[in-house]
Amino acid sequence: STDDESTGPTIVALAGDYVIEVLFQDDGGSFVGNTYGMTIAVNGETAICLDDPLEDNDDVLSAVPLTAGSYPDLAWCDSDVYSIDLIDGDTLTITSNFTHADGNLDLFFGDSIGTPLGSAVSLTDNETLGPVTVSSTGTYLLVVDLTSDDSVPGNEYDLTLTVVP
Repeated sequence: STDDESTGPTIVALAGDYVIEVLFQDDGGSFVGNTYGMTIAVNGETAICLDDPLEDNDDVLSAVPLTAGSYPDLAWCDSDVYSIDLIDGDTLTITSNFTHADGNLDLFFGDSIGTPLGSAVSLTDNETLGPVTVSSTGTYLLVVDLTSDDSVPGNEYDLTLTVVP
């Protein structure tokens, strides 16, 4: 019905696993569906970080392939690793938008065997890595790392990849 809805508090009588159901009632927009974030508090403290739809991308073997474009509403709850196929001479710029006060995210870019080719490290909101021009065709890796955190586990972020041939 409106943005930023909440419910609760709910007091449960027994310890155990509980289900939270999110229902989609109406779609009046130009895109089918909707994205959302959720924070769950247990005993007055935030208890969990909810994985984004690109999980499980916690290591090189489970790296999620990305192409040029925007990837909104991602969440760093654990290691996030992405693979990017590039052609010799491609120039890549990666932008990550996030709120530093919710946790510091840094970007690390390298080739498929882990040779570092670039990074974006700061103590402020958002990071921009690049532009980096690759000298060979292949699969490259992007690691998003949470280097400090507030009291709420993880951090939400958006990624934008720009590739110029």
